[in-house]
Amino acid sequence: MPFPQEYWANYEETVASLDEYIERVSAIANTWPDRRFVWRGVANANYALHASLYRRIRREDRNTELQLRRAEDAIVAEARDWWLQRTAIDRFSALELLAALQHQGVPTRLIDFSHNALVGLWFAVEEKRDEHGRIRPDTDGRVFIAQSNGREIAPEWERSDDLPWMSAPVDWSRDIFIWTPPPILRRAANKPVITVV
Repeated sequence: MPFPQEYWANYEETVASLDEYIERVSAIANTWPDRRFVWRGVANANYALHASLYRRIRREDRNTELQLRRAEDAIVAEARDWWLQRTAIDRFSALELLAALQHQGVPTRLIDFSHNALVGLWFAVEEKRDEHGRIRPDTDGRVFIAQSNGREIAPEWERSDDLPWMSAPVDWSRDIFIWTPPPILRRAANKPVITVV
């Protein structure tokens, strides 16, 4: 498996300023006016595009999909035991529950993207600090772009008590799906989640 910088080398373009970035974003929008895109910035161009739960499971077991499903079942079951829900009578769907938990640091297979290209850029260039508050050395970041139209999850999955990939079609593990969660948490409002396996 190649390192991320080697894998993406044929697809990437380097920009050195905000003006150049905005020009590239505009060129992408003008080249494909019928397409919508989502953006994810990472502070280090050497980072792979992997979900936090996948990174954790991959270190522990080779049967990744089975382990992902078992871990997600356990996460959702424990959250339900804690009665994490909107109100006394309005439970989170399984997807909403994972989105809320992810934004509290729980590893999931969901990956955050933004509808806003500048938000993606911010995450790629933000100043990073270590556990002692010292500024980390500057590194090149990367902005991932994905086409979002035509990849929305099925509406019935949004409010389901079950995670959709437990019984989803085969292509769930070969493509990405876009879901913009409702404003469960202020931080998660209007942020689409791309699910990759």
